[in-house]
Amino acid sequence: MLSGESDSYAQGPMANVISPVLGSSSLAEGALQVDNDKEEPSAISPRAKRLRKAQDSTNVPLYRANLESGATYEYQPLNHEDSIRLLEIWPGPDGSPLICDIVEMQRTEVRYDALSYVWGPPIFTHKIFERTSRCYVPITKNLFCALSSLRKHAETSLQQPYHSMTVWVDAVCIDQANIDERNHQVKIMASIFSKASKVLVWLGSEECGSAFTTLEQIARGRKDLDDAHTRTTSSSWDNEDFGPEDLVKNDVLRIELNVADATHTFRAMLQKCDIVDLGNLFANPWFTRVWILQEFLLASTIDICMGPTGFISYDSFISALHELKTHERLLPRVPTSHWPRNTSTHTLFRYEHNYLRNFETVDDMCQARTMRHAHLHNRPSSYLRRQLIAAPPIRTLYQWCRMLVDRKCADERDKVYAALGLAYDDLGIVPNYSLTVADVLLELTKRSLEAGDFSVLHDAGTPMLGSDQGLHPSFVPSLRPESRQHRPRPLGGFDEPRYEAGRSRMSCIQSLESSSIRIRGVKVASVHYLNNFAEDIKDLTTGRGLGLKPQLLAAYNRITSDLNAYYGHVDFPNDYFKLSFWQTVNVGFVPTRADLPAYKKGLDFQFLDLPYRQNIAECTKHRAFFMTEQGFIGLAPEWAQAGDEIVIFDGAETPFLLRPKSTGTGEQAWILVGDCYLDHWMLGDYCGCTIVSESNSGGPAQSTTYPKGYTYPDHEIKETPLQAQFFTLY
Repeated sequence: MLSGESDSYAQGPMANVISPVLGSSSLAEGALQVDNDKEEPSAISPRAKRLRKAQDSTNVPLYRANLESGATYEYQPLNHEDSIRLLEIWPGPDGSPLICDIVEMQRTEVRYDALSYVWGPPIFTHKIFERTSRCYVPITKNLFCALSSLRKHAETSLQQPYHSMTVWVDAVCIDQANIDERNHQVKIMASIFSKASKVLVWLGSEECGSAFTTLEQIARGRKDLDDAHTRTTSSSWDNEDFGPEDLVKNDVLRIELNVADATHTFRAMLQKCDIVDLGNLFANPWFTRVWILQEFLLASTIDICMGPTGFISYDSFISALHELKTHERLLPRVPTSHWPRNTSTHTLFRYEHNYLRNFETVDDMCQARTMRHAHLHNRPSSYLRRQLIAAPPIRTLYQWCRMLVDRKCADERDKVYAALGLAYDDLGIVPNYSLTVADVLLELTKRSLEAGDFSVLHDAGTPMLGSDQGLHPSFVPSLRPESRQHRPRPLGGFDEPRYEAGRSRMSCIQSLESSSIRIRGVKVASVHYLNNFAEDIKDLTTGRGLGLKPQLLAAYNRITSDLNAYYGHVDFPNDYFKLSFWQTVNVGFVPTRADLPAYKKGLDFQFLDLPYRQNIAECTKHRAFFMTEQGFIGLAPEWAQAGDEIVIFDGAETPFLLRPKSTGTGEQAWILVGDCYLDHWMLGDYCGCTIVSESNSGGPAQSTTYPKGYTYPDHEIKETPLQAQFFTLY
């Protein structure tokens, strides 16, 4: 959206809309015919009349008119809340200047298509001329190529050399110097895109090689294979297609031969496809931009264009993508010169550098689109259940923002505003580019917490890194990619809650005017002992399971040895502590006997399979093992310190670590350290304690006693009521 976007982030925040003729649903409608003398007056569209009048007034084609002397176009304010500007682009031969009329229309008066593209470098070397004012608007090279290519495609595909089209493009149809207008257009962008009849994705002017042809062939091969499976015995058959007469004695044999032939053809096609061209396609910058996700997910229909002639429908694209994922082992290996070094995985994706990461990015987008459209169109519950397994829905605004963290944009505020049209919750956030990044993130955090979404806190907490140091309050997360590189994996904030630590109580948030917030919760313990044993288990994801048994036991023995030296003795049975230790390093995930192969016996062998080892490695990365004075153990961020308080906020999934902060006013204040896992406090029963809360009406205190869940054998926590209180976070 900003005119100064760099090449590495260049993506406009607006839906870029390409439409056929105003008031029509297809490129053919309203088109100006070559032989105008034979047309009935009533059959001539208003657009054709304007084009004829414009040409008659100059007696020369518009594309030959001398417009170079014009000045920069001056925008006039929009007249209505639902008004948008549209570009009415006039026809012209390949290589001729782009000439248009800029008209204001209300969205309800016009049907349109949408163009989704990447801005490219902020170098405005090309122009689009406005015919009425004889002025021009400077545009980037990529937009010029997109409009020129689509103008040519509209004329050649319909064999109508004078066919015109209407376009809505953020770089031209929005007054980029008018912040109020930018804010308003960002606000209505989701509506513009969701109501577009089609989205045309422009991947750039570069040739796509054989990628589109390969994808089309795979999609067609899949369809042929499906047709072969579903063909009935009543179908007509040509015996000559199936060999000698004795081989086709009945319809069953004919069907089997047809299926076998289609399967062989399909597999051969996959084995011969160009994996390098596919990898280059999936690495296209379009798939990594922030605003692209909204444009892609909200579109009703999509066509994908690239280069002078590259074109593929989304239906063919998604079908081929599914087959590439399903039959990955059939794909060809590229020459060894393309192999990345130090690769341990044994899949096809290692044969092309970054293929796996790029493929997964595209596949994740397509799965999210499938899931979203399944919800919007009320698909059957069985269909939804199948899709939920592959692509769980993302519900809240911050969860969408989290998904956009690694995507590129010129302005970090776009990661919030681009998610507004995707989230299911309406937090009342209005795009405002006059606010700073810090102000936007603070508003996002406060409104999310007020709505009961604690996802923001799982990505927050000290320390902040690099340029973020001291920029945000401790409870405000950063949306910069580098801020996530040295943080542990969040324990909560996903689409489905994993823990119930504070979810049995109603959340209570008090938003303060300053950069602080008050959250009600219960202080349950404090950190007494810390031990970072990440080095002991750093190789859990390599090697064979049985060989790693000593490594896991060594980590456990080191912890118990330190605890005995620190405490003098451990007050609960050693076998039980071993179970609690394994539960903690797996953050509560303990596989049952049904999860294990039949030949595996005993606790020590349950975590030696690769999925469990990977889980331990991920859970303990950038985390430290800790113990409280009461003997509860858990995992905390690696920057935790002894003395940090463990608090369970009302309504939160997990406990959090807080550190006292001096404000100079005598008020008790806290800094958020991060989320943590505290064994036996994740179930929402508060270990059977009584919670005492102050009455909101000023009456007597209220208390709630929770039924005791699962506690340590021979070890009972003190029957001291826990006091619910407000914690002011800075």
